[in-house]
Amino acid sequence: MKIGNIKVRTRLICSVILLIIGFLLSFISFRHIERKAIISLFKESARGKENVFDKILELKGNSLETLVFDYTYWDEMLASVNKEDKSWAMTNVSESVLASYKVNAVWLYKPDKQLFYFINNINNDKIQKLDLPNEFFDKLYQRRLDHFFLNTPAGLLEMRARTIHPGDDETRQTNPQGFFFSAILWNDSYIKELSEITDCKITLSPGGKD
Repeated sequence: MKIGNIKVRTRLICSVILLIIGFLLSFISFRHIERKAIISLFKESARGKENVFDKILELKGNSLETLVFDYTYWDEMLASVNKEDKSWAMTNVSESVLASYKVNAVWLYKPDKQLFYFINNINNDKIQKLDLPNEFFDKLYQRRLDHFFLNTPAGLLEMRARTIHPGDDETRQTNPQGFFFSAILWNDSYIKELSEITDCKITLSPGGKD
C-alpha cells in the first residue's frame, strides 16, 4: 500500500473521529441546555402553583380573620369576658356563628390568661386546652394579633388570635382586656377541598419542634 493512501485513510479516520466527538459534544451541550430549560420551566410552574396556593389559603382564611376582627372590638364582648358572663357568650358565640364564618372552634381568654369560654363544632373537647405558654400571650399583648398553626390531638389547627378592646377602639390602641382565638381544623375533608381547588396533591407531614 502506498504511503499516500495511508495518509488519506488516516486523515479520513481522524475526520470521522473528530465529527463523532463534535456530534457528541453538541448532543451533550444540547441535553444540558434542554435540562436547564426543563428545570427552569418546572421551577416557574412550581412558583406559580405556590402563589396560587398562597392566595387560596388567604382567601379561605378571610372568614377566620373576619371573625376575630369583628368580635374583638365590641363592648358587650369585653363586658362578657370581664364579668365572666357565659350566658352571653353562649348566645353570641354559638355554633351558628361558627357555621356562618366557616370556622371550627373559638376560645375566649380573660386578661389573666385563664380560659373563660370554649366552643367547637367538631365534637372534640381535647382541643379545649391549647397549652400556650405565657410568653405567647405576652407577645400577643404587644402585637395585638397573630396567625399561626398548632398541632393538637384533633389534628392541625390554623389559628387566628386578637386582643379584645372596647367598641370604639377598632385600631386596638387601648390596653388589651382579653384574648380571642379562632381556628379551622385541617382535617381530611378540608385538605381534599384545598387539593381540588389548587389542582395539587396536599399532604401533611410531621415537622420539627417549630
